[in-house]
Amino acid sequence: MRAFLLLILLLPSLVHAQEFTTCDSVDHAIKKILIEQFGVESLLIDFNEFPNQLQINELDSIEFVIALEERFDIQFSDSEAEQMYNLRTVSNAVCGKILAAPKKKYN
Repeated sequence: MRAFLLLILLLPSLVHAQEFTTCDSVDHAIKKILIEQFGVESLLIDFNEFPNQLQINELDSIEFVIALEERFDIQFSDSEAEQMYNLRTVSNAVCGKILAAPKKKYN
């Protein structure tokens, strides 16, 4: 019974740790942020465009980076964020951070 309760408590963390196993799942999550947080239409999202074509201003860009950091549990320096000139570079940066991160251990 104790092990079952522990599993239930840890399950959300375990799912989050395994959720982004491919860059395709990262791309999907990035699209979801753009749709939900900024109201971008799904058909307009092209990973070769950003930010002018999506009508995202500088403040929105900062909020977008913060949303990425929260969603993927990663951190970007200011210089890293400045290098994100389209959604493909955003996706590559997120994938790189996820793959480079040490695997979390859940006790």
